[in-house]
Amino acid sequence: LRTRHLAQFKEAMLDADAPVRVIIDASDCQEVAEKHGEWLGAGLHVVTNNTLALTGSMDAYRQLFKQRAETGARYVYGTAYGDRLPVASTVTTLVSSGDTVRIVEGVLSASVSFVLSKMCPPAHSQDKSVPFSQAVREGMESGLFEQDPRDDLSGQHSAKQLLCLGRDLGYEFDLEHIATDGLFTGQSLAGASPAQVEEMMRAHDQALEAKVAAAQAKGCVLRFLATLKHDEATPLTPTATLRLTEIPASHPFAALNGSCIAVSLLTDEHADQPLVISGAISLTSCVNALYSDLIRAARTLDTRARDRGPVLGSP
Repeated sequence: LRTRHLAQFKEAMLDADAPVRVIIDASDCQEVAEKHGEWLGAGLHVVTNNTLALTGSMDAYRQLFKQRAETGARYVYGTAYGDRLPVASTVTTLVSSGDTVRIVEGVLSASVSFVLSKMCPPAHSQDKSVPFSQAVREGMESGLFEQDPRDDLSGQHSAKQLLCLGRDLGYEFDLEHIATDGLFTGQSLAGASPAQVEEMMRAHDQALEAKVAAAQAKGCVLRFLATLKHDEATPLTPTATLRLTEIPASHPFAALNGSCIAVSLLTDEHADQPLVISGAISLTSCVNALYSDLIRAARTLDTRARDRGPVLGSP
């Protein structure tokens, strides 16, 4: 579907003789994301992992959810942060129960997590450290990176996920409020082969190897840590950061290996022991998670589905 056909696509969806009309946006296209509000306003349900509609200005964000509220259309974006892990559903449950999340910590990018665990393996691993450039190439060959690997390495992809999570917690802030210090912020890497990117990243190997050595000398590992902290002085605007951080061995994120991501939620109800959600991410898991969102949305929308009884494999 070409973007110039989006208007025709919407009309075709509205004319369809179907009890439930759901649009799935698995793109990373700004023009498509800008249509979400229009589709919701027309009563079309949207299932998506495209964070661009959710990470625009606060005015645009409010307008998006106003359009949804006007028609009651479902807007399902459970994979916009946390991928297949039940992070968004946990956040929703905590908020709806009246709990207050005080501190969020996360390793949100599977690709960067993979790179750093290759460079600085966890203590329990028998793997040997490899240079940054080699780890990036291997991550690209595994299909973990965005179309432009710079989005992952600069921290922009993680920042968008952190913004989505923070806004779901009720905070009102924008991407520029997240202090981000990425691993690479140079030229676009879109279209470059893994071997070409490896060659370009070699200039950063020495500096990052020194940081790995410094962390290991302290018994720590390096991870690209997202943090979001509640500030009583500015209750609607959290303190949010994304940076390479030395993680002590006692921290749950120190054990992350491969493409594992994790989120830790310290709340009023979970003040002594934070909730930690973690797991490995793959290209297949991304697709499966989006499909799962679609099935859940369809079953809650179609009354006939609710009357058909349990489906195969259900408890």
